[in-house]
Amino acid sequence: MGITSKKQFASDAHKLAENHSDIKLFSMTAAKQQVNEAIKKDENILYNYMIKLSLIDEMVKYDRVIVTQDARSIKVKSGNSLRDYLRINLACEQDSATELLMNPCDSACNVNVQFADMLAGLVQNHYENANSECWNLLQEYIKCKRLYFPH
Repeated sequence: MGITSKKQFASDAHKLAENHSDIKLFSMTAAKQQVNEAIKKDENILYNYMIKLSLIDEMVKYDRVIVTQDARSIKVKSGNSLRDYLRINLACEQDSATELLMNPCDSACNVNVQFADMLAGLVQNHYENANSECWNLLQEYIKCKRLYFPH
């Protein structure tokens, strides 16, 4: 996707967030070079952990949460799914009765997942490529967390 399309996405997403306070944008970026080597062997462990850190505080606010995710990211090598991991955290660590439903999908057919992918690309360009033009258009609406970054 060209820079014009990325800028258009950032501009449109800014307007969307500005006009709809119920839409919340989250990102978490990890400095992977600082991540424990054992965790790197199964990248979905880190993915699941980051999802938990990013969203668990929001999830507990609701009776029911539906997580739509790309079907390619269902299981970690250990056999523990994101759903199981989040349910354990909701019930045991958060003492929450939040019902958690998973909606795996083909990202090519789901505009919400495509939106998340575009947002992730914008964040990635900011952190990995020092290209912050699109990030600057939208950053005020992104609740951003950083993990494993040097202090």
